[in-house]
Amino acid sequence: ALAGGKRGDMTTYDTIIKGGLVAAPGRDLLCDIAISNGRIAALGDGLQGAEGIDAQGLIVTPGGVDAHCHIDQLTSTGARTADTFESASRAAAHGGTTTLMPFAVQHRGCSLREAVTDYRARMGDTSHVDCAFHLIVTDPTQETLKRDIPDLAAEGFTSVKIYLSYDALRLDDRSALDVLAVCRAERLMTMVHAESHDMIAWLTERMVEHGYDDVRYFPRSRPIVAERDATHHAIAMSELIDTPVLIVHVSSIDALDEIRR
Repeated sequence: ALAGGKRGDMTTYDTIIKGGLVAAPGRDLLCDIAISNGRIAALGDGLQGAEGIDAQGLIVTPGGVDAHCHIDQLTSTGARTADTFESASRAAAHGGTTTLMPFAVQHRGCSLREAVTDYRARMGDTSHVDCAFHLIVTDPTQETLKRDIPDLAAEGFTSVKIYLSYDALRLDDRSALDVLAVCRAERLMTMVHAESHDMIAWLTERMVEHGYDDVRYFPRSRPIVAERDATHHAIAMSELIDTPVLIVHVSSIDALDEIRR
């Protein structure tokens, strides 16, 4: 038997993906995949189904999960990302990604619950793949901390993202600690955008003063030390609260060394 399927199994499944090289845990298998009610029901040889898909000579892999993407999202500057859920999910499906995890963003002055309601409405029934949302908290009011985050956790949300940079998004240390504490209590993963806001702002002001305002100079306003410093700081706060954090889109060996340490 291969994961529930047998050679000569006479069960009739909805769909059979036949003869592909299946990327299974720990090894690759040359076998059929049986699907019933939209779920994998069995792996085996000679499985029968109402519909057949010939995968001979092909590799069959699980669907990908894009765990960090921005779709139909209003930015802090008032711009909106170009992709809708329909267009982004269509591209994802063509590339073999079957789950997307974009962000429901709370903008300051708005409730986190309102942000989630708005984002769900934007998605509607237009996505071609499964979707789950991360929560971005920028305004950790008592309503956010004591009601919205616990309620959304109870509904199945599992992650909250905070920023240490960008004027319209960043939290100061005390606010970040408040969010970390609630996430610890609700068993949520806290994601952290880790860049030193003041280092970047200080450099940016001086670069602009001296005429270095072309987009090609942008990377110089965000040196590696700014990421390393903020990564260390985020981890220190997580140690204080005793809760795990996920440092997102790490871009330097220096930040990775802080994480390893």
